[in-house]
Amino acid sequence: MDLGAFFKKEWFQFRRNIGVILIVLVLLPGAAAMGTAAFQQTIPEDVPIGIAAQDETVAETDMATIQAGTALYASPSRYDSRAAAEKALEREDVYLVLLVPNDTFEERADANITMISDQRLAPFREASNYTASVLDYQLDEQLPSDVTVTHERIGVQHSLSEYLIPTALLLVVVLYAFVYFPFELYRERDVFERVELQSRIETAVLAKIAFHSLLLIIPLTVFQLVSLSAGYRLSHFNPYTIAVIAVTFVYLTSIGGLIMFLSKLRRTGIYLNIGVMTGILALSSFVFPVGFFSSVRKTIALTLPTYHSMVMVRSTMMKGVSLALFSPRFELLVGFTVVMGVLLRASINYYRRAK
Repeated sequence: MDLGAFFKKEWFQFRRNIGVILIVLVLLPGAAAMGTAAFQQTIPEDVPIGIAAQDETVAETDMATIQAGTALYASPSRYDSRAAAEKALEREDVYLVLLVPNDTFEERADANITMISDQRLAPFREASNYTASVLDYQLDEQLPSDVTVTHERIGVQHSLSEYLIPTALLLVVVLYAFVYFPFELYRERDVFERVELQSRIETAVLAKIAFHSLLLIIPLTVFQLVSLSAGYRLSHFNPYTIAVIAVTFVYLTSIGGLIMFLSKLRRTGIYLNIGVMTGILALSSFVFPVGFFSSVRKTIALTLPTYHSMVMVRSTMMKGVSLALFSPRFELLVGFTVVMGVLLRASINYYRRAK
């Protein structure tokens, strides 16, 4: 049997399981999208801040002093220019940018520090106003000049519900990859033994991943309809969002399939997948950005590909940015997907030898 034959088999299987498919790909996305309205604002304790000079006349002592002063209540990082700092802001590497003037050490001089925040980062919008007040007071106390912090806001303001729509969409992808897809493999465990007589298990699994990847157009459409009805300004069907979701689904289903074949397609594999999914949802900082949590949890989230998938989906949907902004992060995500595909094939070989 070739890839086309397996693809037809998946289509007939889809028709037989239309009830479950409707629940997973229509009702669940709709409920997840509408459920974003239940979340409220919160205040982070340790804010990642980007620091850049306002112009070339700014001295190193000014930069070092502002960095040291903000380190007491934030996590400052230095950038070579305003443009570089604003790109980091778009990537959610930092949540604020401070532009340092050259007169912070002049006695009674008016030192105007510009603080830039992105209004599209909805959970941090209220916190940014609070941070501006703290910076204004603290820096004015620490420096000999009269410091004034001017708050500059960029980006179109989004509600928290809008901000959480990409989170809900990726949540559906994770559930589909770690719950429904492994169950499909478990349910067809007897079929795979017969497949080896005419073709290879790898071809059947590849067809299954490809077919279910195409089915993701259904939850994307549901989310788009919910967004339109709610008046949300989000772009679900831009090519960058679709590319990230497709890559994410492939590496997640590869992990799910890897677990199933290592467990020899037993029910234990389903439970293990649910456990892995729970860990991913708990540690990937899907709802609030990593800057809202402890340094340990932030480090864990930054090592998980699902966190970076979330940031890229959110940025491409809400900000309209291209994946070039996330290079080489997206390339690393594709590389990780390839590695998971290789490991999935190795697990199938293990399953074949074990049987």
